[in-house]
Amino acid sequence: MYTILVPTDFSPIADHGLTYAIGLCQRIGEKLIVLHATANDSAAKLNLLEEKIAPFRQTLASSVRKVSVEPLLEIGEFGVNTLEKIVQAQAVDLIIMGTEGRNGFANTFFGSHTSQLIGEVSCPVLVVPENYNGTTITSIGYTSDLKELNERLKEIVPFARQLEASIEIFHVYPVFPQWVDLENFNVHEQLASLRNDNSYEKISFHFVHTNQDNDIITGINEFMRLYRPDLLVMSYRERGMLERLFDHSRTKNMALQTNIPLLAFPQKQPVD
Repeated sequence: MYTILVPTDFSPIADHGLTYAIGLCQRIGEKLIVLHATANDSAAKLNLLEEKIAPFRQTLASSVRKVSVEPLLEIGEFGVNTLEKIVQAQAVDLIIMGTEGRNGFANTFFGSHTSQLIGEVSCPVLVVPENYNGTTITSIGYTSDLKELNERLKEIVPFARQLEASIEIFHVYPVFPQWVDLENFNVHEQLASLRNDNSYEKISFHFVHTNQDNDIITGINEFMRLYRPDLLVMSYRERGMLERLFDHSRTKNMALQTNIPLLAFPQKQPVD
């Protein structure tokens, strides 16, 4: 069961992330912390925060899974350092927040670039595009270079298991360097091993071919079009890819054409 942190500045973008978090809490949540930062110790801001979460308290209190909802007013600048301090102090398992931008992933509402946020906090971050209206997760698309796959799955499977969601691992090729010899990659053996090691049967493989080397964004877009997952998962290992996905300066044809949420896991070891 998860302790989930949702930062808010009371904007529509932040409210959108909070609404998504409420739905997810009913499936996997134990505690929901709604965070607002302010320059001054303001009773008015605390009252506003209480008013914001009051209807959600009632919703979660009456759901099958009893989830506590706690307001948290932080005095000081609202940024990545503030979030990380709270993650450590509150043992936060997951941050959920709304994002804005042309492709839905450009910036968090408090001005931090999404890829920067993901790289500097120590827990997973789930970002919800402003134009996304879904509420359930039954299929998770995980883009992978197939390196250290089992280690990465051990991060994803506990999340998927609580949701009873399938994990659709997909690999875009050709790429350079190619970490895994695809000609000798035995899908059936790999699947059997991954399912056994993780005690989870809802794992599948997909391979997406592109016309050019290292055209990962095109491959992700094609996977999304074909399989329509409810959530895209990446790890911070692919930092350069994350930055390209979130680059709102790119042309439409070079950007990620998806409006589904993205879950990014933090780096646990140095990037190669």
